[in-house]
Amino acid sequence: MAGNYEIQLENCRRLFAASRRGQRSPIRVRFLSREWTVDPVTGVVTSGGEEANFNVSLSIYDYLSSPGRSRLLSGRKRPLTAGAVHPGVDDGFMLCERARRYARDLPKFEAACRALGGLPYPVGDAAYEIEIFPGLTAVVQLWIGDDEFPDSLRILWDEDVISVIKYETAWYVAAELLRILDTYF
Repeated sequence: MAGNYEIQLENCRRLFAASRRGQRSPIRVRFLSREWTVDPVTGVVTSGGEEANFNVSLSIYDYLSSPGRSRLLSGRKRPLTAGAVHPGVDDGFMLCERARRYARDLPKFEAACRALGGLPYPVGDAAYEIEIFPGLTAVVQLWIGDDEFPDSLRILWDEDVISVIKYETAWYVAAELLRILDTYF
């Protein structure tokens, strides 16, 4: 029996493919330092023979389905939301646990960010600006704690990110970005 995420992914594939009716050429897009291909007939997203997971697929569908949205970004970075949390990618336990893990091995954190094409960003004990989609970046910012403050990890977005991707999609992207960083630890 398929779970909710599998059912939702299949539904989104069908909707995306239906929106591309008549198109036969594969669609290529760069997402988090990887080239992905979308089959316009089936909606399946792949890279190097590997089928994309839920977060990757829905992020790409949203990006490709919104060409009418303004792609003008301010260049000013901030957290996606102040005080609100999202299961799995929040300002509470999940980021705190990751911050502790990443802070224990700063060279590994920096190497992981550079492997994603990250460029050093000037704020934080270690921070990298990583391209999400062409023209859209996010900053992964790590602060190493001391006896007064705990380790802290934040993801900063352009303040106009929702002109490029939906609010919910930014959470899918953040979850995938953190999943990839976790593979280095």
